[in-house]
Amino acid sequence: VHSAGPGNLYYDVNLQYYLPVETIQPRDEGFQVVSEYYTLADEKEQSALPLLKVGENYKGKITLLVPEDRYYVVVEDKIPAGLEGINFSLRTSAQIVQIKGQKQPTNDGRYSEENYYSYDPFIHTEVRDDRFLFFADFLPKGVYEIRYFVRATASGKYHDKPAEATEMYFPEVFGRSEGKILEISEWLAVVAFLQ
Repeated sequence: VHSAGPGNLYYDVNLQYYLPVETIQPRDEGFQVVSEYYTLADEKEQSALPLLKVGENYKGKITLLVPEDRYYVVVEDKIPAGLEGINFSLRTSAQIVQIKGQKQPTNDGRYSEENYYSYDPFIHTEVRDDRFLFFADFLPKGVYEIRYFVRATASGKYHDKPAEATEMYFPEVFGRSEGKILEISEWLAVVAFLQ
């Protein structure tokens, strides 16, 4: 298609490239993001796990630092192939995770505000086969902790892609955690990490 005459030409260019996941560094372009896994028994969340055991349930935690008020934010954590997200909106899932001394999570998998939140800006949660998504229309500046639950289903070494936070209508405002390799073993003694 050709066009001639006066005027301005406007265009957008989108570039995507892919790096080995273990080389991806954290990035802060408006959000600081940290993603970790803990045993259910680690109530104080002091020992993030580098290795998981097949057949066990774990707590995923995203820590999100927001330096100024943001609007229409989505937080996305892609879970590695060896893990399976626990969806508490399904009747069969609500019985899987029992946390000693704490109430059951809400039906979207996060804790009720009685347990962790005095204000929860995340108004919608999606649990998909390969990721968790959390949505907020308005996110005041502050520090937020998002928790969800997964089950280790297969042993091996898996790419653990970075968790990401983005302002949906201003994608240049974003942040991500580091990329890692997550190992899941059939013989791991998880108790060692709690000491």
